[in-house]
Amino acid sequence: MRRLLILPLIALALCLGSCRQSVKEYDYPAWGFRISFASPPEVEDKPAQPDGTPHSFTADLDSGMRDFAIEANDAPGARDIDQLVDAMIPLMLKGIPKGEVTSHSYAATIEGLMGRQFDISVGGKPIYRVHVFLTGGRLYTIVAKSALGVDDPAVDQFLYSFHTLPGAPAANAASQ
Repeated sequence: MRRLLILPLIALALCLGSCRQSVKEYDYPAWGFRISFASPPEVEDKPAQPDGTPHSFTADLDSGMRDFAIEANDAPGARDIDQLVDAMIPLMLKGIPKGEVTSHSYAATIEGLMGRQFDISVGGKPIYRVHVFLTGGRLYTIVAKSALGVDDPAVDQFLYSFHTLPGAPAANAASQ
């Protein structure tokens, strides 16, 4: 009897782990990228602030089990992605109790744009995977969080759906 109850649970777990999420591409030409979400994300466009905070754009979709987001920031003077990532990590960890970076490597888009990837673990389990790219005066931070961990196929599906658009406008010089 116990075996009969376990088999459907195993089948469900396998399906959740291997089923691809149905997604739709969303183009943001003003910000120079395209990315896929399972449903329309919440978007926010924040103008540059007098305190030096750059013009930014965020698209976020939180389904409870998964939270997928992209943030694009004007960064016209930035040249060193490693310095940006090193500065970004402590700021991100402040918002994640008991979070720690457990891996750090390279990432790339299908177009060949090189970036960085790091995982953030909570309680020893990696649940956030982050990709960071710097191009055309813009810093793109793509974050995938899954209750199923970073091995959830939907994490890679989301992260690798990011594409820069040809002829994308550079960061607005007025926001420098």
